[in-house]
Amino acid sequence: MRIGVQTWGSYGDVRPFLAISGGLAASGHEVTLYVTTIDDNDYTDTAQKLGVRLQMIGTIEMGAREDLIELGRKIVADRNPIHQLKNIMNEFFEPYADDMFQAALSLCETNDLIIGHSLHYPVQAAALKTGRPYATVVLFHGLVPTIMRAPVRLPNLGKPANRFFWSLIRFGVNQLLRPYINRFRLKQELPRINDCFDDVWISKKLNLIGVSTVFCEHQKDWGSNQKVCGFFDIPQLHNEGNLSGDLQQFIEAGEPPVFMGFGSVMTLAMDAQQENIQIFMDAAKAAGCRAIIQASLWQEYGVTSNNQFHFVAECPHAEIFPQCTAVVHHGGSGTTQTTTKAGVPSIIVIHLADQEGWAHETRRIGIAPKAIRRHKLTSALLADRIRTVMDSSDIQSRAKQVGEQVRGEDGVSNAVAFIEEGFGEIR
Repeated sequence: MRIGVQTWGSYGDVRPFLAISGGLAASGHEVTLYVTTIDDNDYTDTAQKLGVRLQMIGTIEMGAREDLIELGRKIVADRNPIHQLKNIMNEFFEPYADDMFQAALSLCETNDLIIGHSLHYPVQAAALKTGRPYATVVLFHGLVPTIMRAPVRLPNLGKPANRFFWSLIRFGVNQLLRPYINRFRLKQELPRINDCFDDVWISKKLNLIGVSTVFCEHQKDWGSNQKVCGFFDIPQLHNEGNLSGDLQQFIEAGEPPVFMGFGSVMTLAMDAQQENIQIFMDAAKAAGCRAIIQASLWQEYGVTSNNQFHFVAECPHAEIFPQCTAVVHHGGSGTTQTTTKAGVPSIIVIHLADQEGWAHETRRIGIAPKAIRRHKLTSALLADRIRTVMDSSDIQSRAKQVGEQVRGEDGVSNAVAFIEEGFGEIR
């Protein structure tokens, strides 16, 4: 098949789509991937190695770097999840919606099948406009309603209560996001939607859930369109850097270290990075552990690596995490599942509302202590969580057990099989 794939977002929203695209290309399909990023990562080299045609669409120009820094700072500092989501939509999605839609129309004209990020309503609109078959990809199962499970953070009081809770979630989400989608659809002469979940985010033909079965099982009230695939993992990207000899020597020179880094939400502002680095260092000292600290601007802070700390701007997480005793991170989908696959406990510091779900899930299955919200983060609180993990044989052994299960899955191969099974008639 000729397959067009389109996504939007940060590194964590692009990496899984590179994985799926690469898997489809390896199975003999012609794949074109359109990416709109809200960072400055370039995926051209990786796409070429995977045999995927890549085009960047409406990417934020780095000439606006200072504005980007301030916007990121503002969003992370806001404690209201509704405000956070509105700011993300207003600043990082809406300005590029028209460009993404025109690109999506081009994909539809030249491909047999379209696959899109579940939140990417311009590509869904283009598929509807052109009549192209369309599949969605969901990177967190908490976005798929089910009466079998309560929404994240709410108690599971049984099916009637869960149905009521989900109705409240639907109402809140629709009140916030439906106006954006309907304004856009009216411009494209498409009918209004009633529900974001059923009418946009989840394809009635095929919805691929890129989450390990240790977190998500197929629910009884889900249709056959819902497919739990597993983690959409991919071999190391060039963006992640290499495992240097100095770093490997540090890892082997003592007790397994704790990895500390906030990934795509580690703001580019120097003062914020300084604060994070200092909290990490003070927490490691208080907990009595060694630490690998990832921060892009660490060299400008004036710190140097020594026997207790090793600083990196970038590094391959999949190679490093299995050699650590715990990973302190922000709770993004990719980092959480990479940590879980490594068989290592997570210590999550929540920056954005969507990370709440992964914090809840890792604690639910016993591989993480209680998460910390970024605005409440102190070195003492982080040190307490590190000691909890280091002193708990239950968390450590459970993390190893779960890691073995995740390593036994192949989310990309499963996704490719579901796509070929669901759309084989158009080949």
